[in-house]
Amino acid sequence: MLPDRCRGLAAACVFLLAWVPTARAQAGKEYVNEKQGFSFKPPKDWTAVPPQPGEEYVLVKYAAKNKQMTKKGDRVVFNPETEVAAFTAAAVTTDSETGDDADAGSKKRRGRETFSSFAAWYEENYNDPKKNGEPKSLVINKIPVVAWDFTLTHSNAATRLKAYVFSGKDREVALIFSSLVDSFDGIEKEFDASARSFKWIEKAASGGAAATGGAIDAFVGLDDETKSFLQEQIKQLPPGWSNLVSGKKRYLFLYDADEKFVKRLDRHLEAMRDYYETIFKPERPITAVSIVRVCKNRDTYIGYGAPPSSGGYWSDRAHELVIYHNKAEDQNETFVVISHEAFHQYIYYFYGELDPHSWYNEGHGDYFGGVVMDASGGRVQKIAPLDATSYPRLSTIRELVRKDAAVPLKDFMQWSQREYYAGDGLGHYAQGWSIIYFLRNGRKEGGKVDDKWSRMLGEYLANLVAARDQIRQDADGGRVFGLDEQAQKRAFATTFQSWTDDDWAAFEAAWRKFYGGS
Repeated sequence: MLPDRCRGLAAACVFLLAWVPTARAQAGKEYVNEKQGFSFKPPKDWTAVPPQPGEEYVLVKYAAKNKQMTKKGDRVVFNPETEVAAFTAAAVTTDSETGDDADAGSKKRRGRETFSSFAAWYEENYNDPKKNGEPKSLVINKIPVVAWDFTLTHSNAATRLKAYVFSGKDREVALIFSSLVDSFDGIEKEFDASARSFKWIEKAASGGAAATGGAIDAFVGLDDETKSFLQEQIKQLPPGWSNLVSGKKRYLFLYDADEKFVKRLDRHLEAMRDYYETIFKPERPITAVSIVRVCKNRDTYIGYGAPPSSGGYWSDRAHELVIYHNKAEDQNETFVVISHEAFHQYIYYFYGELDPHSWYNEGHGDYFGGVVMDASGGRVQKIAPLDATSYPRLSTIRELVRKDAAVPLKDFMQWSQREYYAGDGLGHYAQGWSIIYFLRNGRKEGGKVDDKWSRMLGEYLANLVAARDQIRQDADGGRVFGLDEQAQKRAFATTFQSWTDDDWAAFEAAWRKFYGGS
């Protein structure tokens, strides 16, 4: 069992070594955490990255200034990181479950495991770590430390992690440094210098973190849970990050990007929100406040934990949009991304925390990605075809239609999210966009769009909500598994129950012709 292995590893720390610095390397600007009562200096010029909402142990990460690359085989690029995690005995509360098999450092809390030590946590957090020898006991600045050294093997590269776990009276703090195995010897001095800078400081009194009331008080009518959640995200911001309440107080920006750029995004996002509401008119005001996290570059974005192939994303679990300032390529594409992702956020709350089929959801996201703003950047002028460098929807669908390589619409519009993302993702996104653009803009651009087809989008929306409500009613208060998928299937069946094969053929023929097909 995992607890037994962790307990054995912790017991293996039997060597007491004096700390002897091997070489001098310069550490960076000091990071101070008054809540946990410690400070240290990360490697020089590394960028601070905040923890994700809901993260229980990692306090901050630092991304390296310079990337690494494997020397043999596939040329894999890797960004070294420093991860700072804290573990306290107080984290294990009285509602924890204990028993004969419970590890001293890990217990069950509210149905999930909670950890009060690095030894108990690290195997759960890292995928199949392989120890490079047993952990070693050290003393750094008169503080007892356990040094862990392990390797993670990935499909095309291996990374080496060195963790220094500092023990205090009622807590542990771990500094976890990562590097490609090939490059570890060249960067280890920086890791050692950073670890040598660690020290305990006096803890702040409860609630002594940086004040956040001014920002949160700008939002009217927040419930206590939401207010507490937003306050916590501001408190967790590391050095170099700031916060900004959007102009119409519907978003909270957290950013290390250039403030002028963030304010442009603010105007753009508020204008998009107004525009969404002209097309998807809510029955009651949407009061949810979403975080918009704006990273200054792609390295910080990936370091935060974003999917490597993405340009931005919306997380309903974390209640946030995450994007980065794409200065290296085309910063205007950041506005394409935020228009797309903000639609996901809006429609999620519009439907009452429910996602539609991917052709509808992703297709509309890309549809709004083609927005053209006025000179002020704060008012929507029109929606144009999306054909940006990184998002070539129009040119891609034209090529698919020309080659007769598009998925039949009747099949495509029933696809699950997994099917939509698999295989030719670029083509699938282009096809989803093309359906929405054809139905919403096709007629005014000379295409043949039957009224029956035009009604499809509104009917599907109403049927999806009705299906969700019926499923919940049938469950009679019980938990519903796969609600989105069940509601999607019912909504599709209801929306297209009267469609014959001839109807589908006519719809597909008109759609193909609009994009240059015969």
